[in-house]
Amino acid sequence: MLLTPIRFDENEWFVIITGLGLIFFCKWLKKPLPKLVIVTISMYFFFLGLTVDHIIGADHPFNLYDTMDRSSIDIFDLIVYGWHYPFYGYCFSLIIYQFKPKDLNAVLFVCGWSTLSVTLEVIAVYFSVFQYLRWHQIYSFFTYLLVFGTSYVFIKKLFHSYQSKIAPF
Repeated sequence: MLLTPIRFDENEWFVIITGLGLIFFCKWLKKPLPKLVIVTISMYFFFLGLTVDHIIGADHPFNLYDTMDRSSIDIFDLIVYGWHYPFYGYCFSLIIYQFKPKDLNAVLFVCGWSTLSVTLEVIAVYFSVFQYLRWHQIYSFFTYLLVFGTSYVFIKKLFHSYQSKIAPF
């Protein structure tokens, strides 16, 4: 059974407002991707976020942080997994598609995106979206470097396969 928030407060408002902000940011970037590429990116970031959060955040043996109002999943966790992570990943992918960072620029882009992600996480912690149990902010930066570094490689390969018609997009 899907749980509702214990009380509708700042963390739910944060999720709603940042979700709308992600839509406007993606629209501002303007250059849409093909639908199948969007679906692939969305599913990738949905499952990546869900998996990473559950491995290091929610499940044993780690249980390093909780999200939203409870230690178990509620409806706003699903909004974060199903809306925020895919849209945030889509924005990441659109920037790669539009600006095509390579070599040092790619490294700087991944470092910058990881820094932005940590900054947004600090704000999310302030609004009680995350409650750290045994987690420290510095872990987030290195986790984001790993996540977005591998995601950069995946996205570049996805774009290459689309453009060279290797995959049936």
